[in-house]
Amino acid sequence: APSTLPQRPRRITMRERLELQALEKEIEVGELRRAEIEALLAEAGSDFVRTRTLCDELHALGTRLDQAMERWTVLSDLPH
Repeated sequence: APSTLPQRPRRITMRERLELQALEKEIEVGELRRAEIEALLAEAGSDFVRTRTLCDELHALGTRLDQAMERWTVLSDLPH
């Protein structure tokens, strides 16, 4: 017969705690780079090649940041 006792939520592991710390740093650095790219885009003016390169980087960075923030949310919700 299955146990009727409620299961405690699992606690965050040391590996996950280290990953959480790394994600916090990655997100911080990514946000700073995003601000840099946005400033560079404002300066790029009509330089289409430069604008395109910066937009591509900004898009890739946004994708990585979204993934990092999703994982951060999952880990930070675990009991510490």
